[in-house]
Amino acid sequence: MSKHPHRLILMNKKTWKCTLDGCSFFVHLGLTHILIGKVGICWECGEQFQIDEYALREEMPRCTECRVIRPIQEAAQAEEKPIDSGEVMNEAKRKIYKQLGLIK
Repeated sequence: MSKHPHRLILMNKKTWKCTLDGCSFFVHLGLTHILIGKVGICWECGEQFQIDEYALREEMPRCTECRVIRPIQEAAQAEEKPIDSGEVMNEAKRKIYKQLGLIK
């Protein structure tokens, strides 16, 4: 059992390593499953959280709130900007705007 929560980072896409000073904890990618359920430190807010498989999909794991809830809240609060009527539309932009539902 660890003496402190780890702030993990995925090094070279093969090893999870704690970035806290004086900590030499590491886990190879093949044993990542042992990290699930452990307490970690979020890279965005710095709070402690329980590591889940979704957090381990990121190179610098974040808590559920930073990963899911905040982006949803920010998107809801974001102000939609109208498309500039003087903007030059090429076929690539038109396709992207249609996918986003900005134009028909």
